[in-house]
Amino acid sequence: MARPGDSHASSLRRRCVRIWRNGHVCATLSDFVATVGEYMEERMNKTHAAAVMVSAALLGGASGCGVILGLDEFADAAGAGGGGSTTTTADSGSSASTAMGGADPGMAPTVPVPRLPINGADVGTMRKSGSRRPKFAWEASKGTTDRPVEYELQYGTDPTMADAVTIITARLEYQLDSDLQGELLPPVGRRYHWRVRACSQGECSSFSPVWWFNVGRVKCDFNADGYDDVAVGAVSVTRNDLNSVYFYYGSAGVEFDAVSDGTRTNPSGSVAGFGRALSCAGDVDGDGFADLVVGAPYGANSTGSAWVYLSDGGDVFSVGTSQGLHGSQEGVEFGGAVSAAGDVNGDGFDDVIVGEMRGPYAYLYRGDSSGRLMGPTALSLDMNVSSTVAAVSSAGDVNGDGFSDVMVSFQPRDSLGLQAVGLYLGGVDLDLDAAPDVELVAPEEDSRFGFAIAAAGDMNGDGFGDVIVGSPVLSRSYIYVGGPDGLDSVPHLILEGQERTNFGLAVASAGDVNGDGFGDVAVGTSDYNNIPGTVYVYMGGAGAALNGSADVAFHRPVKGEGFGPVLGSSGDVNGDGFSDLTVAAPQDDAVYVYFGKAKSENPDPEDGSVIQPLVDLVFGATVARR
Repeated sequence: MARPGDSHASSLRRRCVRIWRNGHVCATLSDFVATVGEYMEERMNKTHAAAVMVSAALLGGASGCGVILGLDEFADAAGAGGGGSTTTTADSGSSASTAMGGADPGMAPTVPVPRLPINGADVGTMRKSGSRRPKFAWEASKGTTDRPVEYELQYGTDPTMADAVTIITARLEYQLDSDLQGELLPPVGRRYHWRVRACSQGECSSFSPVWWFNVGRVKCDFNADGYDDVAVGAVSVTRNDLNSVYFYYGSAGVEFDAVSDGTRTNPSGSVAGFGRALSCAGDVDGDGFADLVVGAPYGANSTGSAWVYLSDGGDVFSVGTSQGLHGSQEGVEFGGAVSAAGDVNGDGFDDVIVGEMRGPYAYLYRGDSSGRLMGPTALSLDMNVSSTVAAVSSAGDVNGDGFSDVMVSFQPRDSLGLQAVGLYLGGVDLDLDAAPDVELVAPEEDSRFGFAIAAAGDMNGDGFGDVIVGSPVLSRSYIYVGGPDGLDSVPHLILEGQERTNFGLAVASAGDVNGDGFGDVAVGTSDYNNIPGTVYVYMGGAGAALNGSADVAFHRPVKGEGFGPVLGSSGDVNGDGFSDLTVAAPQDDAVYVYFGKAKSENPDPEDGSVIQPLVDLVFGATVARR
C-alpha cells in the first residue's frame, strides 16, 4: 500500500503490489494503475481527504473489492473519536524484519502480541500538550516463511472499533505525532481502545484482544479534573472522632493547606480503625471518576470491614455511594490491608483487594458498571492457614497478557507458617483459588520479608510489570522483574539500607518521577537512635542504569519523629506530567508532597508542599496509594 513519503508514481508502483480489502487480495497494481494519476494529483494538492474511488468494474469485477477503496493517508490519525473509521498508512517506529519464519508459505501469520500501551494504562494529561501521543508496540507475528508482513493497528473510543482509525505499517511500533482528544470538563480525558493484526499477501491473522487505555485521566483523581488528589487517614484506636479520611484536591501549582476539601468518617459509628488502610481504587464502575477503598479492621470484635466509595464528581464520596464489605468471623481484622487491583479480569472495570491481618485470606472483588462489587474470590498461600496476611497490592501486569495481577504477602502465625509473597495472575476466568502462580520466598527466616509490597511499574523498560518487596529486619528491599512467565523468583536487584534502620518498612511505586519512561520506586526507613527516618527514591532504567544506588533521599524537613514509614503514591497532583510522592510523619500530624521533575534535574527535596491540620488528629497514619 502507499506510504507517506511516496512522492511519485514509480514509488507507488514499487510499494503497492496488492490491494487488500477486509483481509483479502481484491486487485493487483495492474488493475489499479489507471487511478494513479488521479491519486497523485490529490496528493500534490495535499487534500486532507485524498481518497481514490475505484469501482468494481475498473478492478475487473474482482471479488470482495466492493465499489470503494480508501487511500486516505492524510486522515487525522490522532484525532480518533469522531464518527466512522479512517485508514492511513505509515512507516514509523522501530525497525523490524518483515519476513517471518516457522510454517508453510500458505498459512496466515499468527496474532501479534500487544505490548504498549499496557491494558489499563494512563496516558498523558489534558493540560500538557504533547503528552497524549502514545506509542503503540507489539511483538512480531510468526507463522509464515520469507513473506513480507504488514501490521494493521486500530484504535478508537468504541470498544467494538466502530470508530477506529486504522494504521498500516511494516514496523513493530507506531508513535502518534499529535495528541489524542479528550474532554476538558469533568470527567476529563477519554478512554481509548486498540488492537493489532498481521497480514501477509492477502492472508490476515485475527485481531489481538482489545486493550484499553485512558487519555488524560489518572487513578487518584476523585473529582475527575485531571489532577491526582491526596487522601490521608487519621486513625485512633480509642477515639472514633479521630477515625477519618481527609481529601485534598490537586491543581496546577498546588500549595496544600490545613483545610481539607472533604472528610469521611466511619459509617458504622464505632471505634473501628476507619482509615487504618487506604487506597485509591481506580475506577471500579467505569464512569471516569476515581474511587476509594478504606479499611476499618477493628469493628465488630475485630471482624472488620472495608468501605468502597464511588465518586460522581458532585458530593464526592457521599454516604449513598459507599458499599460495605465485611469479614466473615471475629478476630480476623478484615480490612487491615486494602489495595487497588487494576483490571484483573479484563472487563474494563478496576477491581479491589482486601486482606485479613489476622487471617489466612485476602479477597478480590471485581468492579462492575452498577458500582456494586462482584465476588469475592479468596486468595491464600496454598491453603496454609498457619500464615496470616501482611499486605496486599496490585502487581501490575507482570506477564504482559493484558490482565492485571495481584500480590499477597504472608507472615507466619506459628512455627508451621510460611513467610512468602504469592503472585496471582489475572485472566478472564479468574481461577485464583488455587495456589499462587509464583511464590517469592523469604531469603532468611524472621526477616519480615513482605512486610511491605508494591507494584514497581516497568523499571527496566521491557514491557512487563515489576514489583518491590521490603524486608525491614534485614534492612533490604528486593526488585523482582516480570516476563512472559510472570515474575522471576530470583530478585533482579537487592537494595540495601543502613543496618537497624528498618529499611523496607515501607515501599511504594513512585510512578515516573523524572519522566524518562521507566518506573521508579521509593523505600522508607524508621528513626533509629540518632538516625532520622529517610525516604530513598530509586530511578528505573535500562541495563546498568537500573542499579542499587539511591538517586534521591528525602529527610524530614523539620525536627520531629515518624518520617519515613508511611509512603503514598498519589500520582501527579500538579498536572505537570511528572509523578509526585507523598510521605507522612504521623507523630508530627503532617504529610509532605514532593513534586517530580525532569530527568535532567530529579526531584528536589525542597520542592513540594506540606499538609498539616491545625489540631492533633494522629494525621498521616496512612496515605492513599495508586
